[in-house]
Amino acid sequence: MVYVYFDGASKGNPGPIYVSYVITRNHSEVLAKEKRMLGSGTNNEAEWLALLLALSKALELGLDNKKERIIVRGDSELVVKQLKNQYSAHKFQQAKDAAKTLLKALGDPLIEWVPREKNLAGRGL
Repeated sequence: MVYVYFDGASKGNPGPIYVSYVITRNHSEVLAKEKRMLGSGTNNEAEWLALLLALSKALELGLDNKKERIIVRGDSELVVKQLKNQYSAHKFQQAKDAAKTLLKALGDPLIEWVPREKNLAGRGL
C-alpha cells in the first residue's frame, strides 16, 4: 500500500508558503519526500499547492491505484472535504480541478483526512 501525505503552511496568513509531502510504501519505504518554500500566500493556498506537488510526484513515480492501493492523506479538512464535494470550492476551483485530473490519472485513490499529529508531511513545517 502506498501513502501520499501532504501539508502546507503559511507564516503570517498571508505570508511565506511552505509545502511538504512524503510518499511511502507500507510506511517503511520512503519513495519520495520534499519540503520547500514557495512564494507567498494563505494557509489554504499552501495546502492546495502541497497536494498538487505530491500528486504530481506520485504520477511521476508511475504509481497507479489499480496496481497498488494508494491512499492520499492530509490534515486540511477544507481541502479533503472540497475534494469529496462536501464543501464548495469556488475560490479554489482551479486547484480542485487540477487535483481531480491528477487523482484520475493515479486511478482515483482514496482521500483521507488525518489529524495533524498523524500527518507525516507536516513534521517540521
